[in-house]
Amino acid sequence: MDVKNKKSYISNITLAPTCLILLVLSALCNFLMLFGELQLWVNLILVMSLSWRIYMHKRSITMVNRWLLLFLTIAGCVFIAISSRELGLLLSMIHLLCFAYALKIVELKTRKDFLLQMLIGLFLLASSLIFIQSLMFFILFSVVLILNLAALLSYFSPKYSVKSCFGHSFKWLLQSIPLACLLYTSDAADDLL
Repeated sequence: MDVKNKKSYISNITLAPTCLILLVLSALCNFLMLFGELQLWVNLILVMSLSWRIYMHKRSITMVNRWLLLFLTIAGCVFIAISSRELGLLLSMIHLLCFAYALKIVELKTRKDFLLQMLIGLFLLASSLIFIQSLMFFILFSVVLILNLAALLSYFSPKYSVKSCFGHSFKWLLQSIPLACLLYTSDAADDLL
């Protein structure tokens, strides 16, 4: 990676209003997909973080109070460690990931932070399929996936409207279905042999 590309990758970002709206909606929907599995305090941390992010955007604040963020991080990790015995390993790890996802929204400063946020969001969305496997849930999952892809697209193409971001994301999802079917059938054929 040359120096010019590296500087653009780590430089400070300013989210366009469309991107911020889609990011907040995708974060809420990612959490709603896991709502039945998460404890209430994790959901409250997400609402607080999203409100904080919107406030920062409206006031054009770029820096976060590091001591407050450190306190929240330590308190959340301690709380997860204390409740891990009743949650079990899988739910403890999902709570930890959701907690990190919620706090990362507040400190989005660079392109790398935004991409990490989107990646964690997609991972959380995929982990919701561990708990519920039904056709209706998969349809809802697909809609939230399109929302996540639209948020990602709005970051890279801020001139697109929300409607065009959704349209492109839906088209990409439809185009990926034949490839997914091909990969699934080739894997199933290998299992038969």
